[in-house]
Amino acid sequence: MRGTSLLSSALAGLGAQQGSGIAMTLVAAALMAPEVFGTFALAAAFVEIGVLLTHSGLWHFLATADGADESDEACLEATLFWALLALGNAGGLVLALAAPLLARVFDAPELAWLLPVLALAQPFVALSGWAGAVLTRHGRLGTYYGGLAHANLVAVAIGLTALVAWPGVLALAVWRVSRALLTAWTLMRVVRRGPLRRPSWHVFREALRYARPLYGARMAEHGAGFGADIALALIFSTAETGLWRIAQRLAQVGPEIMAQAVRMSALSRLGEAIRNGRGAALRFADAAAATVFLAGGAAITVAMFGEALVEALFGPAYAAAALALPALSLRAAALPLAGLVEPVAAASGRTGLYFWMAVGESVAMLICCVLFAASGGAVLAWAQACVACLAGAFGLWLCARQVRARAADLSVTLSGAALWLGLYALGAGVLRDVLLVQGLAVSLGATLLWAVCVTAMAGLSGTLALFSDAGERAQTAEAAGKPA
Repeated sequence: MRGTSLLSSALAGLGAQQGSGIAMTLVAAALMAPEVFGTFALAAAFVEIGVLLTHSGLWHFLATADGADESDEACLEATLFWALLALGNAGGLVLALAAPLLARVFDAPELAWLLPVLALAQPFVALSGWAGAVLTRHGRLGTYYGGLAHANLVAVAIGLTALVAWPGVLALAVWRVSRALLTAWTLMRVVRRGPLRRPSWHVFREALRYARPLYGARMAEHGAGFGADIALALIFSTAETGLWRIAQRLAQVGPEIMAQAVRMSALSRLGEAIRNGRGAALRFADAAAATVFLAGGAAITVAMFGEALVEALFGPAYAAAALALPALSLRAAALPLAGLVEPVAAASGRTGLYFWMAVGESVAMLICCVLFAASGGAVLAWAQACVACLAGAFGLWLCARQVRARAADLSVTLSGAALWLGLYALGAGVLRDVLLVQGLAVSLGATLLWAVCVTAMAGLSGTLALFSDAGERAQTAEAAGKPA
């Protein structure tokens, strides 16, 4: 029951976070032309750099580092509080100062005022990052997800009201800033404490050594993720960026929610297994199986209904976005497998492993942007999908080698997940073909109900064991004489 509750909390919190973005995207696309929405998408590509600085690297160190006693714990939390807050302020300042230059480079005058407005949120993003890392560190993931859900639901109500009142990029900026404020306020209230000790330079230097490879990896991933937006804006216009962002948002939102829930749980479970000296291979196998089933199922749903969703939700102005959806769905399903390197490397302290994996993957994605962006979004999407499949396969092999998972045991676990995924895909395809004539809502609703049923059966079979009690399966395996 606890595992089901944790998965439900994760999907609620992360679903609210991603769902608020989807809701704002839907309304914005209905009220704005692609080039106007593309301007905001371009601004978001630069704003997210500040977000990743406060939600990775030092964040991972705070979430996983050992604290010998309460004094060490307080010193660690205080040091990382001031470090993350300084990063947030510095990121916001750089963003505001760079705004006029970026507006000229991309021939988008709105960036000159939009980026400084969005920069105001960066200190609050840093506070929410610190509070989230503290909650993760102490195993309060359910509380963390609940806070995310509450803040995002209130923020989306504010954003939608603003968007209806005055359609434009300013309303989207109001939503982003209000979400940052509400998330910081909610999570800081839950943590109920700030820095209780003076910061330590020794702890900061240790954290920085740990974090540097993770920052390099995340920056490389960010460049790959938003490289297409920037390339399309430079080669064509912000309208092409808007179409690409709509397609990518639809393709990624489901797999991204599932993958983030898996990574958060995997980071906690693998960290505990590695500290205890047993069970790491088993926990990785659980994470891989959950990723295959959950992210794969979400991607299959988008691939099946993507064209109908674009037509129903965005109208003919965004019809070209549907051409890239099948390839982007495949990309979204494969990348979370490569992303498993992050929790494995962070839990084992080998963050350089993640850095080189992310750099290699990102360089390949950026090469795709250079070679294929001029051919249009659809061709670029298929090229990136091929890279993602290769990266996913290599990531699985790398993680298995790191935790010393036996190929036979991992294959059995993944085969079970693949069987459940195949069962879902078969049923979803039948439901779409039979019920789509009755309307998109009926067909999609029946498919989501089928997804809930298959997920429940997969959970009972052990495919979602990652979300069960941390030591339960490791203890069972040890009692049965299986290697950890």
